[in-house]
Amino acid sequence: MANGQYRGEASEELTKIYHDAFKEGIWIQEIASDQGRYLAVAGKIEKLEKWGKQMKRKINFKKIDLNLAEVIHFGLGVPGSGRTRESACKDAVAKLKILHRG
Repeated sequence: MANGQYRGEASEELTKIYHDAFKEGIWIQEIASDQGRYLAVAGKIEKLEKWGKQMKRKINFKKIDLNLAEVIHFGLGVPGSGRTRESACKDAVAKLKILHRG
């Protein structure tokens, strides 16, 4: 893990999760892993692009580099967790969809 983000090979399932989310206008960033639990965040691409312009930050969607404090403070996304990278990403996306549905 570097800079608070998990780095490693992505499984086919994880690649599909990222791809499907991006097609739905959702970004995902894996934040950390600790004691067998993983943490990821997911948010709306449109909201992140708007925030990036306001903050004069270029957003690279191939390597989003936000910290959890920024995500929460600026309301850019929601966290999710799980016992695998895949389950953490799925959890974050599911929570985001619930938030935007209600």
